[in-house]
Amino acid sequence: MLKGCSICGYNKCARALDFHHPNDKEFDISRAVLNHTNIDKIKKEMEKCIIVCKNCHTEIHSKEENLIIKEGRYKYESFPIKKSA
Repeated sequence: MLKGCSICGYNKCARALDFHHPNDKEFDISRAVLNHTNIDKIKKEMEKCIIVCKNCHTEIHSKEENLIIKEGRYKYESFPIKKSA
């Protein structure tokens, strides 16, 4: 994380950096840390990731979502609305 974002180089605040899984995501690293997952398992998952700032991470996922929509693989599912009894 010391090097900062692997795309734009941002490195002012570590909390503004994310682990991005380009592929093969087994689990979410932050949740694993909070759940006290074995550190070796977390390190193995971290090796699959690149470090990106929150802005670049958002752009990556936005481009992925746009590609999915463009290819027709996107299925919109609204949040279920609870009906009162």
